Amino acid sequence: MPTNRARDYKVRNIIFVINVLFLVVWMISKNINVYKVALIGAIYKLIWLPLIVCFFSLPIVSFIYWRKGSFKQSSKFLYLIVFSLLSIAFLLVST
Repeated sequence: MPTNRARDYKVRNIIFVINVLFLVVWMISKNINVYKVALIGAIYKLIWLPLIVCFFSLPIVSFIYWRKGSFKQSSKFLYLIVFSLLSIAFLLVST
């Protein structure tokens, strides 16, 4: 069974990867016509809703883990919350 530190490390990495993946998909869909190629359009249609749900729930998950860590300012989850909120702000401004 993994320790808390190892589990937190995995969760941090997963949250970061999902954030970056969402931003990449968002930038691609803003700059490229994803429906020009049917396969790419179908893949885009399949992943957009799960990515949006994950994207808006990630700051909440990060906050829960940050709270479990006694709100330490040196926690990486604090930085993930800030990164997630900045990504959401970028998404709302770029629309």
